[in-house]
Amino acid sequence: IVFTYEGVIHAGYDLSQIKDDDIDINNDEKVITITLPKVKLIASDVDEESYEYVFEKKSIFNDEELKHDQETRAKLKKEMNEKAMSDPEFIKTVEYNGKQVIKRFLQLADESKEYTIKFKKSEGK
Repeated sequence: IVFTYEGVIHAGYDLSQIKDDDIDINNDEKVITITLPKVKLIASDVDEESYEYVFEKKSIFNDEELKHDQETRAKLKKEMNEKAMSDPEFIKTVEYNGKQVIKRFLQLADESKEYTIKFKKSEGK
């Protein structure tokens, strides 16, 4: 069987992992430095309607029930997640977007809108 499918990966920073000692505020220089955890897979969705069977050879080892095999689909979802989270370009994009959201949030707050926001990578989170 050969088939294609589409899905959506939701990844980003788990902000609950950022503790007080991960945030350094320098009021004199107006700089906030945040040590961010590693990017995390938050959720993923496989579009069930997108499954398209490109090729299917009938045999005793392959029957119609395989199309509805949830175990196979769960494996595919796991593989999709692993592939995304091991893709350096995907991780780079998620990191960039996450930093932009955090920066924008802090720039909108009256208390921190005049501050420069810097980020550091965590060494093990």
